[in-house]
Amino acid sequence: DAARGWEPLGLGMGTYKSTLPPEMAKVIWDDMVLARQQGVILSDPLHLLYLCTPFDRTKEPAWWAFASLFSRFSRDRHLVAERVGVEERSVALKAQGRALKRCAGTVLFERSARRLYAAMILDAVMNETPANDITRMFNDSSSSVVPSSNKVPANLVDRGYLEDLQNNA
Repeated sequence: DAARGWEPLGLGMGTYKSTLPPEMAKVIWDDMVLARQQGVILSDPLHLLYLCTPFDRTKEPAWWAFASLFSRFSRDRHLVAERVGVEERSVALKAQGRALKRCAGTVLFERSARRLYAAMILDAVMNETPANDITRMFNDSSSSVVPSSNKVPANLVDRGYLEDLQNNA
């Protein structure tokens, strides 16, 4: 009520109009504020894709595949990863199966890493990379169906996941 001096903030209006859950809206708001303060890296589409990638639809990365791709990043992609809080060292530790020390930063890193990984997949889709090549690029060699159990790993990048990412980005 403007007469009493109460007005909704941008975050509140955005949350209300978007119908996003408040906790998701807060994360997106924080990312946008940070991008506005530090600047969006426009020399590579990865930063914009990251900002558009829904973090609630992301899977645990295939860490070996992620580390392998990360090691071949261009300078601009390294800057994007740095801006969003994903360090190559942490990705390498996860790829080795080593646990990161539990702290508030670890939770943020894992959420940002999942989202960056999904943005990388979307980048491959955007560049019209064939789906079979994308699944090869983004899956560990260990991320295959185990014949004895017939269980599909939770982090497997398959056509269904690609379609879900495309539809929700």
